[in-house]
Amino acid sequence: MTPTEKDRTSYIVQGEFRVSRDPSEVLSTVLGSCVAVCLWDPAPKVGGMNHFLLPAAPGQGDAKMLRYGAHAMEVLINEALKLGARRKALQAKLFGGANVTDALGPIGQANATFAPAYLNDEGIPRLAKSLGGTQARRIVFRPVTGHVRQLIVDGAVPEQRPALGPLRKPRARTMSSCSDRAGVRRPRRGWSGAALPARRCPVSSPDPDADRPAPVSGPYQRRAACRWKSHRRAAAT
Repeated sequence: MTPTEKDRTSYIVQGEFRVSRDPSEVLSTVLGSCVAVCLWDPAPKVGGMNHFLLPAAPGQGDAKMLRYGAHAMEVLINEALKLGARRKALQAKLFGGANVTDALGPIGQANATFAPAYLNDEGIPRLAKSLGGTQARRIVFRPVTGHVRQLIVDGAVPEQRPALGPLRKPRARTMSSCSDRAGVRRPRRGWSGAALPARRCPVSSPDPDADRPAPVSGPYQRRAACRWKSHRRAAAT
């Protein structure tokens, strides 16, 4: 199964799951010692995937965390049933459980043992599995058909969710004015913050014969400037 350009990929990381009936959606995850269960019902075309880290919680307080397989499986099955899947018609494929490093201990082996045993207890047939080994896996699953594509990943487990680029810092825009109410001229500044040449304020004068009108401030600057120009034209004629 190869995703197309029209497909929408949802990335599943540790402690997450997703159920879908969208034909254009594919689910993807990267597994090391973790296990992912791909579950679907072919008739209503409903399926989902989970990604759990450990088989079971060490204490009762953490029993409902999705990072543990016992709770992750229960939630995945229940959500698939809510979208129309039939419990007796569910099918599954298992992936992961690799021992990628000795520092983690036998976690991969424990997960690989837990997942098939859980499906057997629930009566869900296992159509395929790829468990164990020493290499990570990338899984691409189409939930409406049950088709799965597995890629072996060399080296350490890569980033499981596409990284977002750095946010662009908005450029500060400085508002400028040629004068304030007191008639004091303020410097004008551009986008870079550098000072720009001074700009003449709109001015007017009650005397049409005056060479230089007095500065005017307030909301009527433009109207006063037009009135002064009209007086100058009238005086010239």
